Amino acid sequence: MKKLSAFVCLVSLVACVAPPESVFKNRGGPESLLIHSNERVNLILSEPRGIEEMASWIDRDQPTKVLLSCADGSLYCAKAIGILKQFGVQYNRKLSQDGQDQAMLVYNRVVARNCENRFIDNYSNAYHAPLPSFGCSMAANTVQMITDRREITDPATMPKASGRRAAQVMKGANQPNNYAPVAISTEFESISASE
Repeated sequence: MKKLSAFVCLVSLVACVAPPESVFKNRGGPESLLIHSNERVNLILSEPRGIEEMASWIDRDQPTKVLLSCADGSLYCAKAIGILKQFGVQYNRKLSQDGQDQAMLVYNRVVARNCENRFIDNYSNAYHAPLPSFGCSMAANTVQMITDRREITDPATMPKASGRRAAQVMKGANQPNNYAPVAISTEFESISASE
């Protein structure tokens, strides 16, 4: 009997242990569906079709930035800079170490992955925390609506004018309404204008 009571006491003490912080991380939020990718395309500008190939790449899919490595006074580099300015692409230029004119197109992307479309057993979850895929379809729909990756990586803040107006609206919403309806006089003979 003593062993049974000691066992029950021990089990009840183990049940009171707080769950670790890792149980509550990555549980179906939109951030868990985002994958950051960094792709680079190297082109040699001094090859016969190097400039045309760079223009073709930029026309199909505009890069985040371009790193130019050019010899001093290079005609190929001048043409490449003209193309980059035409398309409005940010570029950095440095002096080439080997004398070869090169361009590196850098693509920084944020890609949204899909949810897992399968049932996941929750038997191993001793803390009864939500599954990692709980709310995933809502999070996926939210992420799919984002077209500009800067909305995630570098979000714009609200300008002062908009912020002032939002604060004014919230202040008005939190104050009691002192509006009293105007009393309407019923002492009149006719609605039509008097002659």
